[in-house]
Amino acid sequence: MGPMTQLFTSLSQLFQGFADWRRWAWLGLYDVHLLNRRSFFGMWWPTLSIGIFAFGVGHLYAILMGRPLHVYLPHLAVGMIAWQLIIGGIVQGSSVFISSLRILEESILPANTLALRLLTRLVVQFLLGLTVIAAVFIYLQKPLTPMAAVSILGLVLDVIVLHGTIMFLGFLCARFRDVQHLIDATLRLVFFLTPILWIPTADRGGRSIIVDFNPFYYMIEVIRAPIVHGEFPALAMTVVAGLAVVSNLFGLGAFTLFRRKLMYWI
Repeated sequence: MGPMTQLFTSLSQLFQGFADWRRWAWLGLYDVHLLNRRSFFGMWWPTLSIGIFAFGVGHLYAILMGRPLHVYLPHLAVGMIAWQLIIGGIVQGSSVFISSLRILEESILPANTLALRLLTRLVVQFLLGLTVIAAVFIYLQKPLTPMAAVSILGLVLDVIVLHGTIMFLGFLCARFRDVQHLIDATLRLVFFLTPILWIPTADRGGRSIIVDFNPFYYMIEVIRAPIVHGEFPALAMTVVAGLAVVSNLFGLGAFTLFRRKLMYWI
């Protein structure tokens, strides 16, 4: 089978995965049900956790950093909700095939069905997290602007980026298991290097470099800027759109080259 034939076959399988939306949407929602059964608050626990963290740390850090609470608290809350979406896609995506061995053994389905299943679960959790943002704005008596609706576009772009990332990391970590531990260790550092607990300034220097070359900042900002600042983040949207193309090209390449070897690796 020639390279072009393999590529067209891979594209065909991926499109089949997208088209079979009833399967991965149902599986994703069922995962939410399974993860939260026999729990009083159920799926609301992660949302409550973020809400407690945002309000607790928000009041403390606003004082320590000398920031007005009405500026810092929305910045932190929206940043945390977006970060949970992104880190969930990366961390859980790195084991998406490893943890689905029985499904892959017992059924024939496109590999990206598993990625879309995971993304469905993460998006549901993100939507629940919007209640924290609503609570913050009500608490601060700060109105939302119509520009906040643009964050939906930012969410869509982030999900597309994560789709390609999950496909690429899923194959990479299936082959090299140590990469999962490297990802976990790296993301702990990245959290502090990304403007979530702190607000970037216009000053040039080391902090500016950390922001300008940090893809996670742009993935958060496409959601945060419309909600918190009422602005259209043109630069962030452009960067994330580019990341979406690049990540899915990497995901497509990994799928094309290694899909036949996946079962041997896991």
